[in-house]
Amino acid sequence: MTIGIIADSHGNLAPREAVRDAMTAAAPDPVIKLRDLVPGSCDPAGSAELQMRSGYLTIAANDERHLQDGSPSCATGACRRCPDT
Repeated sequence: MTIGIIADSHGNLAPREAVRDAMTAAAPDPVIKLRDLVPGSCDPAGSAELQMRSGYLTIAANDERHLQDGSPSCATGACRRCPDT
């Protein structure tokens, strides 16, 4: 069994596309996405769209939860729920 893991892509679409291509070529099962997938400055919307279409299992972290519930993100320094801000 080969497991693929994607983590901390931070909205960076071009490298995320390269990882998708490598994962497709390697054909791991399962592929798991870990935390901090969307917040970032390169192309967060494009990265989010690509990742939502992937069908990979996702384990969310604080930034993903902030996106879901609409609260300020730690990535912006505005979060009051995270201990490191």
